[in-house]
Order: sequence, then C-alpha cells, then structure tokens
Amino acid sequence: MAILEEPRHAAEVDAAVRAAVSAVVRRRHADRAAVRDDDRLIDDLGFDSLDLAQVVAQLEIDLGVDPFRAMSVGSVRTVGQLCAAYHHVRPPHT
Repeated sequence: MAILEEPRHAAEVDAAVRAAVSAVVRRRHADRAAVRDDDRLIDDLGFDSLDLAQVVAQLEIDLGVDPFRAMSVGSVRTVGQLCAAYHHVRPPHT
C-alpha cells in the first residue's frame, strides 16, 4: 500500500467517500442534510452489510482501490474511519 502524499488527494478521497455514503443515506433518509465524520455507519446512519458493500464497490470504481483487501471492513465504524481507510491506499500503477 502506498500512502497518499499530497493533501489534495486526501481531500478528493474524503469527498468521494462522503459522496458514496451520502448516496446510501439519501435512499434511507431523504431528509438528512449532511454526513459527518463522527456519524456511525450502523448506529447513526442505519447501514447494514449490503449498504457498506455498495459503498465499497462504488469507491473501488471511483477510486480504483479497495483497502479492505488488506484490512477488515468490520474495523470501520464511522464515516471518518472509512475516509481514513482510503487515505492509506493508492491505485496500482498501470
């Protein structure tokens, strides 16, 4: 795994993660305005395993990486932790 070195990359990753999470949240809670880093995926946002799988699949398409090949998705509890998981990987060089 390569670490993201430029701050703009981290901001882009965070935006992609929040967009993917927000898409699921909007389907569940149309009136919810924003997703915060401290929102718990299951307890606060009502995610189930299928929701999380959809987010991870969308992020693999958007970002070209899946950090959960090297770590357990079960260790991620909040939106901020999900963002952090993607900060530590970079797409493979083609």
